[in-house]
Amino acid sequence: MRKITWALLFSVLSLLRVQGAIPSIPALCGTCERGFDSSQKTRQASLVTTAGIVTNDTQSFEVIPNVVRANGTDTFRIEVRSSRAVQRIFLNISHPIISASGRTVIDLRDDGFNGDRVAGDLVYTTEPLRYDTFYGMPGYLYFDSNSPAGYEFWGIGEIDLWYNDGNTNRFLLSPEVAIMDPSLPLVRTVQVSSNMQASLHFLNVRTDSRQTQLDLRLVGSLEGLTRTIYSQMPDAFDFFYFVSIDHLELGNWLTRDNFNAGVHHNVKVNYTGTGAGTYDSSSYYGSAGRLTGYNVLDVTSRGLYNGNAVHELQHQWGMYLDPALGICDNTAHYVRGCNSQSFLYGESWTEHEDGTFTYDCTAGDYSTLPPLEKYLMGLIPGSNVPPVRVRQGTTFPECDALITNIIRSVTIQQIQARHGVRAPGPEAAQRQFHLGFVGESYQRFLTLQEMTLYETLARQFTLPLPTNGPPPKIGSGWASIARFFGDDVQWTSYLTHLVAPRIRLMALGTSAIRFRGTGFPGELYQVESSSDLKNWQQEGTTRASTTGIFDYIGPRTASNHFYRLLWQE
Repeated sequence: MRKITWALLFSVLSLLRVQGAIPSIPALCGTCERGFDSSQKTRQASLVTTAGIVTNDTQSFEVIPNVVRANGTDTFRIEVRSSRAVQRIFLNISHPIISASGRTVIDLRDDGFNGDRVAGDLVYTTEPLRYDTFYGMPGYLYFDSNSPAGYEFWGIGEIDLWYNDGNTNRFLLSPEVAIMDPSLPLVRTVQVSSNMQASLHFLNVRTDSRQTQLDLRLVGSLEGLTRTIYSQMPDAFDFFYFVSIDHLELGNWLTRDNFNAGVHHNVKVNYTGTGAGTYDSSSYYGSAGRLTGYNVLDVTSRGLYNGNAVHELQHQWGMYLDPALGICDNTAHYVRGCNSQSFLYGESWTEHEDGTFTYDCTAGDYSTLPPLEKYLMGLIPGSNVPPVRVRQGTTFPECDALITNIIRSVTIQQIQARHGVRAPGPEAAQRQFHLGFVGESYQRFLTLQEMTLYETLARQFTLPLPTNGPPPKIGSGWASIARFFGDDVQWTSYLTHLVAPRIRLMALGTSAIRFRGTGFPGELYQVESSSDLKNWQQEGTTRASTTGIFDYIGPRTASNHFYRLLWQE
């Protein structure tokens, strides 16, 4: 159990003292920055109109809602936008999805009927679709018991576009819907502002601009969205994760940036020895210096798996080493044939007692960060980093084949000679990181089913793990990363501002004490007391009501005592 403490302390004498499953499409990474470059972030910005619609040969789709219960009655639809005049858009439906008409090939319409919201708005809509319960209840996401239970992503089918000029196109990515076990309870949410709602670990921002997908395709920037968030939320996040709710593609479906499954942006580099120059652009995004970077993930199983999410996070620290060293390229990834055993590419080799290596073609999921990247984070000294080796050739060896063509062995001494020793080092490097998970939705709020899925994913990503067992494999599922970076690194994802208790009224009697205030609806808060602000003991608990109100009455233990409230996750 994790305890989050707010020092809401007071002394009786002073009355009150307050102290403060991975798709087969190749997944590319859009990260290639070595420093902040505002001109790059607005590349092709002319594509975007003020209404958030993208011009110059683009198309997008959104599944609404993108989470439904597996009850056979919940329905969803797909909306498709195209910047080019279309003659026909149609969907080839795949199992286990059923259309309302029973047809397996259906046309999308823009006539204001049968689910289409507005006639003639160039938004083409399917008839209602639903999940066929013949295929059963979902088990674990990605069929991985370390991933959330009660969810599965299912493909809906292929969308084809026939243009008026006689050309055709389709989406690189086929739309998916998340199926949810009906027995799962729905998450509690609070209205943060007119355009924001939130659960404990997930923030939903309603916009008119589709900034998340534009950033993922490298044709926009997210400073407008982050500034909107900071207008209502505290500057308490080291990293943002922006989860895509819809999907946009540029031009022909084979356009390079359509393959981006994720992208990372460095916002601040306040350390040396990694090859990345120091700078701080946090104010550009509305942060007063806390924000370090942000990641953007594509929609559903295209982006929401550990291998992609951790890959982008690792880009905060690597690989920005000089390509002349021979272990990485100029796109911040390892070169082919490097025994990096990393999500930042390279390969996995098995080292044997006699000093030889064999090729491991079964690897792909990992349980720990490679030593070199732990060093670049400042977590371990250079003396703990073994040499990184590179073999000759670009074709993959046979499984378990002996690696006999090693052409390069790069030591930590060579890296430090080129870039200096990583500073700060293990004694002072940051080890506590707070993540903010955000979903931008276009002109609507997410449903409770959608909020429940994304809340579950955000909570699972930083879920504390026991230390008396092996850490889970990270890669093709959605497991906790709590031990992947090291047992002494801590990750949290709750929305601090929302779960912090607020005392509205405190009353003292001769034998009793009373708190009245607000917290997050339905959450449990613990009351503790101390006489010296060092040693604390539990006095009781109070649970916020469905409206967030709590009222605690307990015994007054002493004439000179301090009290505090804690949120228990």
